[in-house]
Amino acid sequence: MTVPVQVVNDCGAPAMQRHDLSALEPQEPEALIETLFREAGRLPLDLEHGPLLNISQAVLSPDKHLLLITMPSLCADRATLENLVREISRSYGARVLGEKLTDAPAQYADLSEWQNELLVSGETEIGREFWRRQDISGFSTLQLPSENTRTARPAFEPQVLSSVVSQDVAERLATLARRYDVSAYALLLACWQILLWRLCGQQQQIVIGAAYDGRKYEELEEALGPFTKYLPVTCSLSADMRFSELLKRVDESAREAHKWQEYFDWEQTDGLQEADRLSPFFPFSFDFGKQPERHSAAGVSFSIYRQQTYIERFKVRLYCLQRDASLTTEFHYDSALFGIEDIKRLAGEFHTLLESVTLISEAAAGELNILTEDERRQMLFEWNNTARDYPTHHRLHQLIEAQVERSPDALALLYNGQHLTYRELNARANQLAHYLRTRGVGPD
Repeated sequence: MTVPVQVVNDCGAPAMQRHDLSALEPQEPEALIETLFREAGRLPLDLEHGPLLNISQAVLSPDKHLLLITMPSLCADRATLENLVREISRSYGARVLGEKLTDAPAQYADLSEWQNELLVSGETEIGREFWRRQDISGFSTLQLPSENTRTARPAFEPQVLSSVVSQDVAERLATLARRYDVSAYALLLACWQILLWRLCGQQQQIVIGAAYDGRKYEELEEALGPFTKYLPVTCSLSADMRFSELLKRVDESAREAHKWQEYFDWEQTDGLQEADRLSPFFPFSFDFGKQPERHSAAGVSFSIYRQQTYIERFKVRLYCLQRDASLTTEFHYDSALFGIEDIKRLAGEFHTLLESVTLISEAAAGELNILTEDERRQMLFEWNNTARDYPTHHRLHQLIEAQVERSPDALALLYNGQHLTYRELNARANQLAHYLRTRGVGPD
């Protein structure tokens, strides 16, 4: 068969592992939770035979429990995990109170059929034409200087580095978004595009895969299942473009992508290389989320402690999480391509850029600061600390002549694509000296 078919496997409820951490010292459970979380992400998922759910429970104290759920991306996206917490809360409350739930969640198959009906509506051709007009041909050529290019398309090994934006900068970013009447999503996406443009050789056009949860209709807001897509958000940049102008363009592009999100299809995208067409993904992507809601039922509170979702491959994905007035950045990266030090430097540069745009929001894109204090000190002082001892009883031209004797064909000078060996440098210097003498130049 060439058409995928859903088969419901009657394999019963998945088994649940239980870990009792309540007797540990206060500082120990956090490290063990990190280990459990990491191990849960490595569990193999057999799509044919199951189980599709791996579940374990960690008891932290008599009144605090942690539930770890792992499932394949064919079953869920980030919005699904947030909706799942609400469903667990409702089910728990009904169980404790002896009630029956009458409104079961809509089945994904039904929602998928409804979405397919949208694709034959009158707007379908308009939506597809919108995406055909988008030039994303250079999306796969973006490459960071630190990227490991020795292995072509290695195994995907995602890791994550999380850090918190300073409270002061987070508040100033919120003020900046209100001033320009844009969403926090658009503001952070614009900053991510600027950073990649600066680091990837300042290509004129930057294409990033931005996450859209596919739930813009009310009927889908509480749906369980994989609806999220990464859509191309394109931006043309130049060194003299004002940040305010760039922000306006990114906001418009993000709004248009949201409007036509159902109609993006890799198979109908023009200008793709054959390798990109076989396994298309955006090397650099972006996602934004807000602190998930807390639900309560029968005296118990349910909330998300931590979540990770990987529904598409990437090189680096920036996920920004907004909690009230705080902002956290998560740099998810393919560890087969980047080391942790590379990502720490990238995160530091992004945080520096965020601070820079809040201080000089009318600056040009090429003027915004991305260098951390450590990088600035390294460039200005450590790399320029080139003082060396040399024999002071010889004059400079005599030292050059001695070097000519030792290695006449070694490279002495390189500037703007031109180079001189020590032999050529000495010949030019002698030529200039003779010319100056003919013009009457002498001592003093």
